[in-house]
Order: sequence, then C-alpha cells, then structure tokens
Amino acid sequence: MEHMDDLKRVILPHRAYRVISGSKEKILLDIAVLVFLLGAFIYFSEPVVSTVVDISYSVLDDMYSGLEVHNHGFGLWSFKHLSTYGKYPSELFSTVVLIVSILSGFMFLKINRLKNVFLFLAFVSFMVGVSSLYFMFFIEEFPYSLETFLQIYIDVVFIAWISTALILLLSISPFPTSLFQKILFFTLFLLVSVGVGIVRYMFVVVVLKEFTYIFAPILFFVFGPLIDLIYMVFIFGVFVSLVTYKKSKDIRVWKWVGW
Repeated sequence: MEHMDDLKRVILPHRAYRVISGSKEKILLDIAVLVFLLGAFIYFSEPVVSTVVDISYSVLDDMYSGLEVHNHGFGLWSFKHLSTYGKYPSELFSTVVLIVSILSGFMFLKINRLKNVFLFLAFVSFMVGVSSLYFMFFIEEFPYSLETFLQIYIDVVFIAWISTALILLLSISPFPTSLFQKILFFTLFLLVSVGVGIVRYMFVVVVLKEFTYIFAPILFFVFGPLIDLIYMVFIFGVFVSLVTYKKSKDIRVWKWVGW
C-alpha cells in the first residue's frame, strides 16, 4: 500500500489504472439531461444546418457567381445545400498531381519520426494519386456534380455531429464533476461543431472550384467525419485533464484498482 502511495507522485491520475466510484443515480440523471440537450439539437437541426449553409453562401457569394441555395430531403428533415459547378482537372494537371502525390507518399513512408502521422499523410498522398489516375483515364465517367457532393456532404456531417455528440455524452457522464460543467462542455462541443461545419463547408466549395475534383476524396474522407472525431477527442481530453487535476487528491472518488 505504501508503495502505491509513492507511485501517486510520479503517475498522473488519468494514467494510474484507477477506477472512478460514484452514484449510479447521478450518472443516469446526467445522461438523461445531456440526452435531452442532444435531442433539442436534433430537433432544431434544420435551422442549425440552414445557418451553416446561409453563412457559407453569404461569404462565398461575393467570390463566385451563380451560387445558389437549394433544399433537399434527408429522412425527417429538409436541409439546405449550396448549388454550384466544380472544376474538372486538365490532363496536365492530373499528371503533375499524380507525380507529386506518389513522390510525397514514398517520402512520408521513409520518415521514422512521428510514424503514425506520416503514415497517414502517405495514405492521403496515395489517395490523391488514385484520384488523379481516375481523372486521367475515366474523366467522362465522373458520377456526380459539385451540387450532389455538397448535398451528400451536409448529410454526412449532420450524422457525424449526432454520432460524436452521443459518444461524448456517454463518455463524460460518469465523471465525478458537476452537471453544470458537463452541460458546459457538451454545449461547447455543439458550438464548435457548428463553427467547424461553417469553415469546412466553405473550404470544400473553394477547393473543388479552384483546385478541381481531384481532391474530392480527401475532402470527404479526411475533412469529413474524421475532423469531427478529432475535435471531439480534443474536447474530451481537455475535460478529462481538468477533472483529473481537480480530483487527483480526492480519495473518495479516485481509488486504486483493488482497494
């Protein structure tokens, strides 16, 4: 036991293989309140998505002519989306992008530091290379327009919002902190989701209009739900760090496994 107490000085609380004890009734109450907030967000999702699209339109309308706002159905909802045309790559541009993506991909594979990061960058590079090959040989078979892409994109982002919000909700509910703090962090996540959604939507339009459809795959797979998961984990990490720092010396809520 004395040895374990000594370890407290060198092992951070969130790395110490400890268990959290708490009232099941309070945890269930916290989950119920957060589920209610999530339900309200889902209920008002149409104006939230409309805000994302309307702000994007107001900014991009000064940059591009012919930009329009259309509506489409998605389950029980009717969402707005932007309608415009994208840019197809020339054969020369596709060739240059193919060469650069292959060279950069193999270069990333050779880097030994931050291996996980550079493996991911290599994957992204090869994905762009495959997209370049497609437009070099099958450009006439490209199956969708930019409007279709933007319509699907807003639907996928909405699903990502709900999924990551549910994961975060269930993750923070058991922590020994006040319901107000949980509501604050959960609300912060929802606000960040909307803010990131606005910037991301405009970014997608600009890239596909200025730099061609070659980059559509990485915009969907890299800047789609993956981004939502990343900032959700970041917000959860901040929450855990604050709670563990505050509760690290409170033996009533943080106990060694086996006590």
